[in-house]
Amino acid sequence: MQARNIAPDVLEIGDAGLQSPHENLAWEECLFRACPADTIRLLFYRNTPSLVFGRNQNPWVECDVAECLHRRILLARRISGGGTVYHDEGNLNYSFSMPRQWYDRDFFLGLVAAALQRLGLVARVCERHSIWLGEKKVSGSAFMLTGRRALLHGCILVRSDTTHLRRLLHPPPRSLHARGISSVRSPVTTLAEAHPELTVATVMEAIAAAAVAGLQPGTVRQLTGRDIAPETYAACLAERRSRAWIMGRTGRFRHDIDAGAAVRFEVQVDRGIVTGVEIPEESAKKGVPVQRICHVLTGKAYDGEMLAQALAEAIPPGAEREAWRETLRREVPALQGFRFEGLEPMSGLSRPTMLGIAGQEGFVAGDGKRR
Repeated sequence: MQARNIAPDVLEIGDAGLQSPHENLAWEECLFRACPADTIRLLFYRNTPSLVFGRNQNPWVECDVAECLHRRILLARRISGGGTVYHDEGNLNYSFSMPRQWYDRDFFLGLVAAALQRLGLVARVCERHSIWLGEKKVSGSAFMLTGRRALLHGCILVRSDTTHLRRLLHPPPRSLHARGISSVRSPVTTLAEAHPELTVATVMEAIAAAAVAGLQPGTVRQLTGRDIAPETYAACLAERRSRAWIMGRTGRFRHDIDAGAAVRFEVQVDRGIVTGVEIPEESAKKGVPVQRICHVLTGKAYDGEMLAQALAEAIPPGAEREAWRETLRREVPALQGFRFEGLEPMSGLSRPTMLGIAGQEGFVAGDGKRR
């Protein structure tokens, strides 16, 4: 399998190993943005337990934020589009970076599907650019295009905990009205359910071998990331793990809160910040300090605990104030427990490691020579 217009002089392959999603996404982005014009880069990585959503998605719509906090699941946002996915140690991520003129989504997903087929799996690529085994999905993909470069990446459920996946990707029922890109829910399975002996390492080696066979590069070598300056990576990591990027990148949405006749109002949110509050006229007639409530909540982070604390400044002590505060705590997840700013890298400035490729034509080492 080789696309006629894809002819890289160099194929670089590396494995970043197991890190936080923020570290891996920062590495992936730096390697993508610095990809040479004659090179295709294939990066593998695994994330610690986390939910990763697309560039334009709303995390409050896509997942159970409160449950993520309870289970210490990290949240992350990609630079690419696509839907929200659950990652853990049993999930293999692959990433192809390339000059834009070589971008061919069907071809590169075909390489991944071919690798799974060589492992004895009946894998197919569907029209939504996901990979399925029978009637269940095992891999999704997303892409990012710039003026000169393209990124195609995906995740494969090798031995993931699908119980966590199903629980975390089902947010509690709330009246949220958003315009963002919503995920398409699909039945999922893991490769290990079909072939229990498969490991992440086996799948990684199969994809690497398929890439070498399909791309037929002039040279295969180790992807080291030595062309990425430490300060470049550090700046990218700081942004990708920031609250401003993870939650603040969310577009406008509205939350209608109705806890009975005593507590009913609408919260308008943009970039994770409350931009307005609307309270029915009947509440004002009952003595609720509408203008004061709107004033103290507007400009605050969309965070249940922070909003409840601010509300204490607007309503005099009593049962009515506590009813409003408890409603906010129940309806809007608190974010103080999430790790955003100040999150330290798990392993410092780690770099992708050497990956040997076991293919039909022998072992390809980092210097590009057949062994």
